Amino acid sequence: MGNVEYSTSNDQGDYQIDVDKIYNAEGYVQNSLTPVYYYLRKDHLGNNREVWNATNNTTVQRTQYYASGLPWNEGIGASVQRKKYNGKEFVEMHGYDTYDYGARGYFAATGRFMSVDPLAEKYYSISPYAYCLNNPVKFIDPDGRDPRKFEHWIQFGKTVNNSISAIVTAGLQIAGKAQLGTTTAGLNLNAASIDVVGTRDGKFTPSKDSPEVRQEAQIGIGLIGGGHTKSITTDGDKAKIVDKNSIGTIFVESETTTTTNATKDATGNYQKEKPTTTSETKVPDIGGKSGIIICVEWKVDPNKVRNAISHLINDK
Repeated sequence: MGNVEYSTSNDQGDYQIDVDKIYNAEGYVQNSLTPVYYYLRKDHLGNNREVWNATNNTTVQRTQYYASGLPWNEGIGASVQRKKYNGKEFVEMHGYDTYDYGARGYFAATGRFMSVDPLAEKYYSISPYAYCLNNPVKFIDPDGRDPRKFEHWIQFGKTVNNSISAIVTAGLQIAGKAQLGTTTAGLNLNAASIDVVGTRDGKFTPSKDSPEVRQEAQIGIGLIGGGHTKSITTDGDKAKIVDKNSIGTIFVESETTTTTNATKDATGNYQKEKPTTTSETKVPDIGGKSGIIICVEWKVDPNKVRNAISHLINDK
């Protein structure tokens, strides 16, 4: 029961139950009145290979296994203790020869469990009676339900997938602004956008069960704005250079324009004429735009990826 193993005796008709072994992480203790400590030597799959008596410094049990877990070549002490392959109890009574894995019994002679996997629906491609995905050298199954390493790889894939969003979206965007050389007041409205195809937070989209349409709005206001623009246009041997400087508020704007004409000479160089400058005060331009915007959005959550790698390495 738990980590305690009991023995029974019948002395002159009196039925008696006694504590036989108390197991711990390193082995077990026997004889509670005069304790004797035994240590277990395990391999990478948790199989108990040897039992060592710490009192007289001797090996009292040595067990070798077939790949399926069936004991063979038990040179000494086959019956000293029954926790063997994967540390599970090997029940030999009446030829049962089955390991107790908790959820179900494992018959090592055939490498199969004795009953259907209670989580069989998670692994459609695997027989519900198979042990460790038919690879007992690499995997273990601590409780008769989930192959441990396989389960961790599945969880690792899910976590990494949930950390990535890569999606194509389409939407109607409307924008309006007051142009003061640079934009000092404006509105950017995402009237409606919808995910076209991709994954968002680990879920494939678009989802017929929960379609998502997003709306958002942004507004920017500046009391004073200014800017500088320069343009150069050519027409044959002639060129025009226009410099504009502006400063103003959302209500009024002062703009200075300097225009310089140039003509190409015989050597192919442009000769500039005397520039002309004009100034004016005006109401800022009001403009707007609308259109269908197609974009690709992607992001990765590095914390989720780091945690997934940590859990996979540490078997947590």
